[in-house]
Amino acid sequence: MKEGHVEAIAAERDLGCMLFLNHVSFRYIKPQGVKGKDYDAEITFPDGLVVCADTKCAMERSDMKEKAISNKLEKARQKLPSDKPGMIFAKMPAHWMDEPDFVETTIDQANELFRQSQRIVSIKFYVAPTSIKDGYATQQHAYKELNNRKTRFGSRDWTLFRPFDHANAGRTMPAHWQRILFFPDGPPYIGPPPANGT
Repeated sequence: MKEGHVEAIAAERDLGCMLFLNHVSFRYIKPQGVKGKDYDAEITFPDGLVVCADTKCAMERSDMKEKAISNKLEKARQKLPSDKPGMIFAKMPAHWMDEPDFVETTIDQANELFRQSQRIVSIKFYVAPTSIKDGYATQQHAYKELNNRKTRFGSRDWTLFRPFDHANAGRTMPAHWQRILFFPDGPPYIGPPPANGT
């Protein structure tokens, strides 16, 4: 962020947010400056399989172009190791959703990369539109998960995100989410005083 890469860092933050909200076990990887080891995170599946993940984003002010999407996917592929399953998270500008061929274009570019690389097991496209209403800023996440049908790591479901929980639609965040304002001790206790008066 000190170097001005705000949107790229925001995309990595979004990655962690989406994984945590969906109870996906992961850890960020410290940059090492070594090819094949400079990806963003490692995701651990319930059976212990570790998948390497890298995040790329298109700048919010950019126009939607096939080449821009394919370049982002290829740059992410190059950062992932050759001997482990790789996953790409690609953040697209929210205004691209207004383009009539947005979904078709992203799917086509993902399938093209899948044809070229069997070590990329899944590509997750997502957008994070922000809106202001009644003086409050809100951010949402919309995503499309695309899984490679032919990988060198066997046949499995690489899906990470669960459908929206309509039962808790009134909540802004699930119960396990902790606001950064209250980190690490949690929100202040609000309730009756203890029985001993302390």
